[in-house]
Amino acid sequence: MNINDQVQVTLTDDGVRVYENSGTRLRLTPPTLPEDRILKTELWDLMHVFGPHICMGSSPFFVHNEVTIIEEI
Repeated sequence: MNINDQVQVTLTDDGVRVYENSGTRLRLTPPTLPEDRILKTELWDLMHVFGPHICMGSSPFFVHNEVTIIEEI
């Protein structure tokens, strides 16, 4: 696995709030999420946005705490 690999998560209400408030030096405004709340991004970006908010045993930002690796052929 590489931090540039594409991953996919479905965001909860809390995840949407964190994501919408995640303006960074690299991206001043986050892209608009689709209606289904599925976020597809690079692993490093997911860690950059949600990492500061996640603690051991608690990650209320992703449905079922699932992160799917998108394999490209």
